[in-house]
Amino acid sequence: MKVTTKTAPVKGVGRPDYSKNIQTIRRGETPRLMEPHADEKQKVFALFMPEAVPLEKGETKHLMDLETFLDMPYTVPAGYTWELREWMGSCNGAVEDVGSATMDGIPAVAIPIYPMPDYCTHEYEQIIAFASAYWDPKAEHTWVFDYTVKNINIDENAIKGVIQIALYLHKVGTAEMTEKTVKCPYCEAKFKVPLKQTIIDCPSCGKRFVVPFYGRCSVV
Repeated sequence: MKVTTKTAPVKGVGRPDYSKNIQTIRRGETPRLMEPHADEKQKVFALFMPEAVPLEKGETKHLMDLETFLDMPYTVPAGYTWELREWMGSCNGAVEDVGSATMDGIPAVAIPIYPMPDYCTHEYEQIIAFASAYWDPKAEHTWVFDYTVKNINIDENAIKGVIQIALYLHKVGTAEMTEKTVKCPYCEAKFKVPLKQTIIDCPSCGKRFVVPFYGRCSVV
């Protein structure tokens, strides 16, 4: 029996390099996957601690709703579930973050977080215990979500930086809401405007201000 030997063509050199593909997924796909779905709305809350208004030693502040300028706590009415999918923090000192939620006034969850000083941490998470559906899958109860930041520096230094979170609200068999309550950053008057309105003239002081709208569907 005659055996014929052939040489297969060589394709490529060494191990395949997937590093570029991995970077593409990390930097592009993950944030895109965290976007609100068709029946969801994103709510973004933040605490800004600039040089002019830092967080003093021992001081505690609530995050602010960037769409309304109202400080937390934030009420999620019955008919909606909420889920925390994004957290970001960057501070020049030691802080204690506490995220908490109550269901019809009953404490359900409270989680302290200690960001590393002098670092920027940004995390996306789709499967997380910080979601009301684990306690209230049919969205039958009213939830109040709060988030505070406290300066726990051992020295006397005030803290500068920013803390931000994003809640995703999911509508569960309820009528869509069409209004939101906003607070004027000049005179602090509170009043209702259409949900998607971003350019607002204050009926109290007459000054104009703008707010973002993060949702792609009309929920809370």
